[in-house]
Amino acid sequence: MRALSVFLSFFIVSGLISADTHASLLLEKAGGYSPIVNYDVYRNDKPVGEYRINFEPSEELLKVVVEMQIETKIFGLFSYDYNYRAQEVWRDDQLESLGVTMLTNGDEEQIQARRQGDLLEVVDQKGRERLLPGSLLTTHHWFDRILTQSEVLNTLNGRTSAIAVQLEAEQVWTIDGALVPVTGFRLGGELDNTLSWYDQSGIWRGMTFKAKDGSTIDVRWRGAQR
Repeated sequence: MRALSVFLSFFIVSGLISADTHASLLLEKAGGYSPIVNYDVYRNDKPVGEYRINFEPSEELLKVVVEMQIETKIFGLFSYDYNYRAQEVWRDDQLESLGVTMLTNGDEEQIQARRQGDLLEVVDQKGRERLLPGSLLTTHHWFDRILTQSEVLNTLNGRTSAIAVQLEAEQVWTIDGALVPVTGFRLGGELDNTLSWYDQSGIWRGMTFKAKDGSTIDVRWRGAQR
């Protein structure tokens, strides 16, 4: 119990969990970002693409668009062209709708989710429908409250993924010419291959994960646009 208490205390002190019950934690967190934030994507330390988050807040809704593009060669021979685009709409800190489109070497897959009362009606890339808890957060790491969850909505397959977050590493990165302390959290559970990095304000600075071919993918903060 003491370890858990220390773990949660770290979140509160560092701003990863708000001590208040704000009317909209999501809008508050989105306000800590610029309208557009850009990240570079690396495969085995070589640049292969980019990742971008667009925040469009209003009085009642928060729309977030997440995009990632990767172009590389597998084993130096086979071209791999991957485009990911997701739009999530939040109302009262709950997911109102989600639309995901993934293009892999021209083959398209889609995932859709829409709120139905207290549940989410989700259609995965194979057309299978399921009802999931309406309180789920997505795997678009920008909202640091994901670190307090036990399961999330996996935006790559339209299913829930159990997680068991653990603090794993602390580093200092050079960001926009300044030295910034960042903390890496292992998501654990079904997403144990993912390490997500946040600064002391709870701003998402990047992640590291293993791809299906065994390569290491790094997403790293590049900069913000206002």
